[in-house]
Amino acid sequence: MQLTESKLKSAQNWEPRLIVCDYADMVEEAGFKLPILFKKGDRVAGLALGSNGSHLEGGMFGEYDVVKAGLTIKVPDNVTGEEGVVLGLGIAIVGQRLYWSLKLLLPTRPTSKPKFFLTYGGSTPTGVLGAQSAKLLGFTVITTSSPKNSSYI
Repeated sequence: MQLTESKLKSAQNWEPRLIVCDYADMVEEAGFKLPILFKKGDRVAGLALGSNGSHLEGGMFGEYDVVKAGLTIKVPDNVTGEEGVVLGLGIAIVGQRLYWSLKLLLPTRPTSKPKFFLTYGGSTPTGVLGAQSAKLLGFTVITTSSPKNSSYI
């Protein structure tokens, strides 16, 4: 399993806690309502909390991790686990910002008027996802990066 780790201060005691936001792994068993979406052996990635005190049976760090299907996607064969692990939180952030905060239309209805879209930090995983999503929406993307990563974008 690939994980990305973050340290977060708990609101109750302000002591650092280790949480996980992203994961990539293989399905061992799907819930009885999910055989259409996922089956044993599928490579998946998504978003979950590693130490969620209010949902003890879910999250990461167990022999088997229990995750929500609605926050899980199948990982294509051409994407490595290391590449797939950044998809969960990145997709959630991009989706939240583009479609909830900015109230943009879904990619099935791209903009008809040429517009510019600035992605700050375009060489980061979330920046790349944001730029790709904006392009799908019909925007001309402008982005920033460090000189070290300028050839990547």
